[in-house]
Amino acid sequence: IQQQQQQQQQQQQQHQLLRPILLKEYSLQKKALLLFEQNNFAGLTATGINCNTSNSSCDLLKPCQNHGTCINTQTDNDCYVCLCATGFNGTHCEFDHRPCKSQTCLGHGDCYEISDSSFVCLCHDGWTGVRCGSMIDFCDNVACLTNDTCRPSLLNYTCCSPPSVRLAMELNSLLHPTKVRRNGEFYISAYIELFCIKSIEAVSQWTIINCTTSCSSAMSLNHPIITTFSEIYIPAKKLEYGIYEVKLTVSSVNIPMVTASVVGNIEIIPTGLMANLISNGTSMITHDSQQNLTLDPGRFSEDPDENEFNSTVSSYK
Repeated sequence: IQQQQQQQQQQQQQHQLLRPILLKEYSLQKKALLLFEQNNFAGLTATGINCNTSNSSCDLLKPCQNHGTCINTQTDNDCYVCLCATGFNGTHCEFDHRPCKSQTCLGHGDCYEISDSSFVCLCHDGWTGVRCGSMIDFCDNVACLTNDTCRPSLLNYTCCSPPSVRLAMELNSLLHPTKVRRNGEFYISAYIELFCIKSIEAVSQWTIINCTTSCSSAMSLNHPIITTFSEIYIPAKKLEYGIYEVKLTVSSVNIPMVTASVVGNIEIIPTGLMANLISNGTSMITHDSQQNLTLDPGRFSEDPDENEFNSTVSSYK
């Protein structure tokens, strides 16, 4: 009996050495932590099934930012304190007061701290300013030729004049446009010359405006109309009868002032009806005294400008 009583007393003492304590829920962990305090080691606590995981505030929360050092404390109000690296402060070292930050020199220079509150930017080639925010204007004191425009670039400049743009078609105007039959496809090509002392990137834009009544709005140049840098293709029967303004504008990508345009005028006119008395034309008539011959121009005639011949709008004699 005495042995059993001694064993029970030893078990009770062991249970007291490992006493479970339920701590408050940590917002960062999103769950309650069951901690086991080892009473035989004053001031040390652990968590986990085997009591081998530290439950200190620094280890659980990792609260210090920007490479700050976390120190556990024993005060009632705070469980830790953050020792901040040079240039940072705040409860969690969240405030950055360093003179040199990642974008202090705007990516165009190298930042050097000359004191705790001041810095200097050593700018890369072609850049200037306190924070290296301005590109050096290499067009200063540069005299381009008449009507030329100077465009600064990194470590250099270029002089450009407006390009020369001409359409490969006869001279025309809205009053005297170039006539094009509606059933025929046609191309308009352009001669383009760029005048710069160095190569530049240029773009072109074609527009077509219906000017039959008034030149008001541009058409949508979608399929099957095809445009390239110097050419436009218009398939048969795409444009209705009328007068159109075809415009080509060429401009530099990086120099807005270097631009030029040219205009051509076309008139879409009827092709003319093909009067057929019989199917496929009179050449198909064969001589046979016993054959009936039916002459029907309203049925067999053709309109090249349309997909079908509309006999209701034609008269016959």
